[in-house]
Amino acid sequence: MNNACRAVPPVSYCVVLWGSSFEEMVAVIFVTALRQAGLPVQLIGLIGPHAAGVHGLALSPDMTLSEALPLARQTMCILIPCDPTTVCRIENDPRICTFFAEAAMNDALFIVSDSAAMAVTSLHTLAIPPAHVVTYATHPNLIELARTVALILQDKAQGL
Repeated sequence: MNNACRAVPPVSYCVVLWGSSFEEMVAVIFVTALRQAGLPVQLIGLIGPHAAGVHGLALSPDMTLSEALPLARQTMCILIPCDPTTVCRIENDPRICTFFAEAAMNDALFIVSDSAAMAVTSLHTLAIPPAHVVTYATHPNLIELARTVALILQDKAQGL
């Protein structure tokens, strides 16, 4: 009898960062679209169990940044739903830069507000290919963009 064990492919995660003054509409739309597509999504809290977004809506994260760090190399997508100034502010925590670097090594897709979010942060030092960066601020239909990204990530996850 052959008892050979089959290797179970690692789970790849979609990560949505969440902190004070982040854009709640962007976070909610992407979390919804990604979860509807059957993708494992983790809302990562950067400042505790609750943070209010730019319009006052508080979201409850699935885990803290400390808990999420081991997932960085299994991350296929990171949504950073905030403006470039806020990205610079959160990078004061060196764990964020570590998370970004490890996710980039996994060819993760980075979803940011605009190209300035890449240019003024540590993200520009990671040599992330342009095809692995999606900007949402200039897209005319955020829901459509989130659904398109979800389909791309679904295909990527099935190709693992």
